[in-house]
Amino acid sequence: MKPTALSWSLWSAALLSGLAAGADAAPASAPPANAAGWTQNLTRPARGEQEVLLELPHFARYTLVARSPQGVALTLLDQVSGPVAESGEAGKTDGRLDLFLEKGRYKVLLKGHPKGAGEAALSVMENREMHPDPAPWLPERRVVSTTLEEGQQRSWWIEVKERRFVRIDVAGRSLGDLRMWRHGTQLTDELPAVAVITPRPGEPLTRMEWKGILEPGLHRLTAYGGKAQVWSRESADHPLHLRTGIPELPEAGRHRHVASPFGVDTWLLPKGVAFARLELPQSADAKLFFSEYYPERGESSTRMELAISKESREPAVGGSIDLGSKGQLLLEINRQAGEPYTLQHFNHQRTRRISTPGEYRLQAFSAGFAGDDLDLTGVLVRQPYDDKET
Repeated sequence: MKPTALSWSLWSAALLSGLAAGADAAPASAPPANAAGWTQNLTRPARGEQEVLLELPHFARYTLVARSPQGVALTLLDQVSGPVAESGEAGKTDGRLDLFLEKGRYKVLLKGHPKGAGEAALSVMENREMHPDPAPWLPERRVVSTTLEEGQQRSWWIEVKERRFVRIDVAGRSLGDLRMWRHGTQLTDELPAVAVITPRPGEPLTRMEWKGILEPGLHRLTAYGGKAQVWSRESADHPLHLRTGIPELPEAGRHRHVASPFGVDTWLLPKGVAFARLELPQSADAKLFFSEYYPERGESSTRMELAISKESREPAVGGSIDLGSKGQLLLEINRQAGEPYTLQHFNHQRTRRISTPGEYRLQAFSAGFAGDDLDLTGVLVRQPYDDKET
C-alpha cells in the first residue's frame, strides 16, 4: 500500500536529526571482509508510482534491481540530499542502481506505466565478500584468474614499500566496479577507467584500469560484481582476471608468447631500447602500440599504433619511437586470448661503442623475415681514445 503524505512526513521528522549527523561523514572503516551480505526482496504493483522504505545496516556497496513485465524506473532518495540516483524508464526498461550507500534509511520510488499490469519485484543486495578473512595477497606481474558474479565482491591485499605509481588491470564478465581502500579502511577518490573488450569472439568483458599513487603500507583492492555482459552463447561462466605491475624485458631478445585472458599484453623495455617488432604465425587481427612510460606517473597519453590484419601480406609489424631522456618504451599487444605471437626488441643503433675491457658476445638480429635478404653483416672496428681509427 502506498504511504500517505502524512506518514512520509512523520517518518522524515523522526529520522532527520539522526541522518543529518552522519550523512556527510566518511565511514570509519570498510565493511567486514567476511560479511554474509544483507538482502531484501519486495514486490509492489507495476503501475503508477509506488514507494518502498529501506533501512540499510551499514556502509557498503548495494545493488538495487527492479524486474517487471513492462519496465519500472527506480529513484533512490535520502532525507538530507534528496534524490541520490535514478535508472530505468517507466513502461520501457527496468531500473538498476549499483552504488555505495551509508548506513541509514532511504526511500525508493518505483514508477511504472500508468496502465501497467502485474507486479514489480525490487531486489536490494549488499555485495557479498567471496574471499576468506584475511583476503589473499595480489602478486606482482602475473595474471590471477578467478570468478565474480552479480552481488559478489573479491578483495586482495597490496603491500607498498615506498611511495609509487600503481597500475592495476582487471577484466570480468560481471565486473561492476573496482576500488582501492587505502590502508584497508579508507576509500580512495580515484575511479577506474572503464572499457569493454572482446578477448575471445562473442565473449565481451568489462575492463577496468585503476591508476594512482599509493603511500607505503598495506592497501586493499576490491572488485565488485555487476550486470553481466551478454555473450553470444549460453554460458554460466563469470571469469575475472587481474594483474598488477608491468613485466620488464631485457635489452634485446626474441620470444614467443601466448596472449593473456585480457587479449591485451603490456611489456616494459629498458631505457634506450626503442625498437620492437610483432610477428604472428599467419596473418590475423593484431595491434602493436608504442608509448613512453615514466615510473613516477605511468605512460604518456600519445602513442603510435601498428596493425596486422587478416589481409596483411606479411604477418608482422615493427618500428621505433623517439624516447625522452627519462622515458622507457611501453609496448601493448592486442591479440585474441590464447593465441601465440612473437615479440622481438633490441637497441636499434647503427653504431655502438664498447669502452670497458672484458669479454663480449656480439649477436646480430634480423628485424623481419630474412629468407630473401642478404646475410647479416657487421664491421668491428678498433678505435683508440683519440678517435683515430686503426
